[in-house]
Amino acid sequence: MLRRRFTFLASLLLISILAGCNEPTAPLRHDAYIWQRKWTPAVSDAVHQSADIMQEWRLLGAYADGSGHLRQTSPDWTVLNGSGKPVIMVVRIDGQLIRWDEDSLLAEIHSFIVQWRANVGLFAGLEIDYDSATARLPEYASFLRRLRAQIDSNLRLSVTALPAWLSSTGLDELFEPVDEVVLQVHAVKAAQEGIFSRQDATTWIRHMAARIKKPFRVALPAYGVRIAQHEEGTVLSVESEVPLLAGGASFTEMTVDPGQVSLLLRELDRHRPNHLTGIVWFRLPITSDRRSWSLATLRAVIRDKPVESQLDVVVEDSDTPGVKTLALVNTGDVDARFPRILELPGECVLADGIHGYSMELREGRHMLVRAQEAVLHEHQRMDVGWARCALKREDVHARP
Repeated sequence: MLRRRFTFLASLLLISILAGCNEPTAPLRHDAYIWQRKWTPAVSDAVHQSADIMQEWRLLGAYADGSGHLRQTSPDWTVLNGSGKPVIMVVRIDGQLIRWDEDSLLAEIHSFIVQWRANVGLFAGLEIDYDSATARLPEYASFLRRLRAQIDSNLRLSVTALPAWLSSTGLDELFEPVDEVVLQVHAVKAAQEGIFSRQDATTWIRHMAARIKKPFRVALPAYGVRIAQHEEGTVLSVESEVPLLAGGASFTEMTVDPGQVSLLLRELDRHRPNHLTGIVWFRLPITSDRRSWSLATLRAVIRDKPVESQLDVVVEDSDTPGVKTLALVNTGDVDARFPRILELPGECVLADGIHGYSMELREGRHMLVRAQEAVLHEHQRMDVGWARCALKREDVHARP
């Protein structure tokens, strides 16, 4: 009798424990920003090829010019609708634009919404991307309230948020009119700091989770930039998908390590912050965009596949007798960073670099040195130099 009662009580305890367990956390959703202002066949190809890993498209639909008026981009509605994915229109307002005609801007946004509803089969929402100064967040919140009041209640309203805002007392007021927030954890602060820090991103995401009561997503980088600097080292301009042709005393190319981004994703999967629902990738890889990751690299990161690079040095006879060609070949399935230095043997005095490499004498040895970061996409080859000597593959040593 006692044994039967114990068995019954144990069963009740097990049932209560199981009932108290949370449902398994749903996988993080992955969306992508399509940021090209002109639609090209390369953009269409990217949409087709990445539809298996993306849930929604966040498409740059309009951007404010210097006067505060919006200029439309030129999406291919047929391609977007053919993908079968929901589409969110992003309106980009330059953070340097301090004042604008609010009534005019709201009217323009309303007209674009009407146009998008007529052309997009799965028009899912509107996102405002404005890098407001923290001190002006109350004014920005007022604008968002007016915007929320004029659009349909069933149209999702998103806003891009900056880490600098997280300590602001006006954050709750800013987020009140919106349905979701996209926290941007990539930016150029200084040429020495890079675009992305996994430690900083983790801190900002945890801070956002503690502040917000609504769903939020995290915008992660899949791109590189070229920074123009003043003589004293301050940032003059940042060039990414759009050439700026800006001057400067010096220039720096920056890339983002897929391995670091992948580690952050795995951490978010294991320890999901409250209210975090997904990732938005900036930006969708396009074959014509030389500063973006390859699509294969992005797919590997999303699917938690290995992202270790496989870069080989190749030494071959050239068409000129006695001259060897040095090349780098990416034999792997993801992007590989170019090594900073290729050491040559002492007898290779007549040599030089190409495609970003130049010959230097360091530590008493001749070396091909690369001044700027760059990546070689999967299964691609790049000639990087030549040498007039009896050079063999084992004589060349690559340094990261």
